[in-house]
Parts: sequence; structure tokens; C-alpha cells
Amino acid sequence: MFMMTGVCYVTYFMFMQPNNQGAFDFFIPFTNWTLLITTVSLWTTIKASGDQINFGKDSLQTSDTACYMQARHHMLYSVSIICNLIVTFIYWYLFRDEQKGIHCDGPDGWGRCLHLELVHSVPGAAVLINALCTNCILKKENWKFITYMTILYGLFTWAYFLTTGTQQYSFLDYNNGDAFKNLFMINFGACLVYIIACVFDEKIKPINDASSIYSYNQLDKRNQV
Repeated sequence: MFMMTGVCYVTYFMFMQPNNQGAFDFFIPFTNWTLLITTVSLWTTIKASGDQINFGKDSLQTSDTACYMQARHHMLYSVSIICNLIVTFIYWYLFRDEQKGIHCDGPDGWGRCLHLELVHSVPGAAVLINALCTNCILKKENWKFITYMTILYGLFTWAYFLTTGTQQYSFLDYNNGDAFKNLFMINFGACLVYIIACVFDEKIKPINDASSIYSYNQLDKRNQV
């Protein structure tokens, strides 16, 4: 799945031609933010799977480095799931026809369509498989990362609109209050879905055995992780 996620970068630079901003165009769509976060998250999981010192049993009780590395992994793991929930839902249920109408015309339209389908499905499938295979429980308190990402990307697209006059997405119309209203609704819906996912995650993961390791709430109090 890590290799398949890498294919999304190949199809982007093959078919999604940069505009006036050149390579900077890559960082404008939230989909590409999600792709980058997913790539880093998968790589940290791959590295963690072979690191028994910092990710083995009882490592949190004996190593401050393990506390830091596991907290970093947990943050990337959670944020990648959050971002892919937002991206896959908005594209496949609300936005697919509009995006295909914009990008799929012309001689390279088939390649752009291929990229859109891959980048909105492969990273999401990767984090789903990663979530099922990784013995790591989603932390309910991490819902705040959804709000942080919403605010950060909202400010980014607002600045992009003010600078270039280009509206990135149809639902982000900064000429009126619709963009801020829609960002609020996306944030609220994503937080709700994330909390529900946390409840299911706690029930199906074997790491839920409190005798095996410290919980993150205990670590928060002891090590301020």
C-alpha cells in the first residue's frame, strides 16, 4: 500500500499540469496534503514494525524516547485517518462529478481522471488497512486535530483566494459566508465520525488490555506526552 500510494505522486506529475505557480500548485489541494500525511504515516508505521526497542512490549515504561516516538506515530496515524475520511467522503459523495468535469477533458483527460480516482481511493484504502493491522487505538482527545487542520487549510485557501482571486473548490466561496459555514459543517461532521470510529476502535483492538502497556492518558499525566 505504501508503494501504491507512491503511484499517486507519479500520476500527478505526469498528468496534472502545473499552472502559473509551478510546483507550488501541488500544495494547494487538500487532497495532496492528505497524500503527504498518509505517506509519512505509513512510513513511520513500517519503521515501527521493526523497532522492538521503541515499539515493543513495555517500551513506554522504560524509555522516554519510546514515549516521544510512539506519540509522534500516534499523531500521524490519527491525522492520516481523519484527513482521508474527509477527502474520500467529499470526493466520492459530493465532488466527483464536478472534478471530472473540470479535469477530464482534453487529450490527457484520461490520465487526469486516473489520477483523481487513485488519489481519492488508494491513500484511504492504505490507512484503512493500516488501521486494521496496527495495534494502536485512536485517542478520542485527538478530535482537536480535525479543527486545527480545518482552520489551517481554511486560512491557506482564504489567503490563496485573496492573493490570486482563484476559488479552489466550489463550496469554498469566500465572496460570501458560505466558505466559513461549509468549513464549520465539515469540521463538525468529521469530529462526530472520528469519535464514533474511536468507540469501535477501542472495542476491536487487543491492545485494549490495560495490563499490557500504559494508556496514553496515563502517559499524559506522567510524561506530558
